[in-house]
Amino acid sequence: MKRYLALGLIISAALLWGCPSTTSHSRGVYMLLDTSGTYKKELKRAEAIISYLLGTLQPGDSLAVARIDSGSFSEKDIVAKMTFDKRPSVANQQKRLFKQKVEHFVNTAKATMLTPGTIFKGWKSGELGWSPAAVLGEWSMTSNG
Repeated sequence: MKRYLALGLIISAALLWGCPSTTSHSRGVYMLLDTSGTYKKELKRAEAIISYLLGTLQPGDSLAVARIDSGSFSEKDIVAKMTFDKRPSVANQQKRLFKQKVEHFVNTAKATMLTPGTIFKGWKSGELGWSPAAVLGEWSMTSNG
């Protein structure tokens, strides 16, 4: 009888706790910084926005920052990128390191001669490595969910 009671308690406990949700609630943010011409003067403001973002992102979230400074975009244009650890203490250390990388970039960035028209032409022709359709498709996927 005790055996059945113990088995019943174990089954009841398993049913009450159930399986944990496997749905990820992580967010990802990708920020582009324009360093062309007079836009370079706005980098300090962008740095402040990134600091704010770092404060709102949770462990498991991702953040990437890249610059637009030439007619083509490549890996070398990524200033910093990171998916923060699930452990809050480690994630906070990673956020501090991320902030330092962005601060260094802002303090050492040089203005380029790229103009918004050049960006649009490169984007339209696909020279930047991504297309309006891809960006709009990505936007529509993320804006619905």
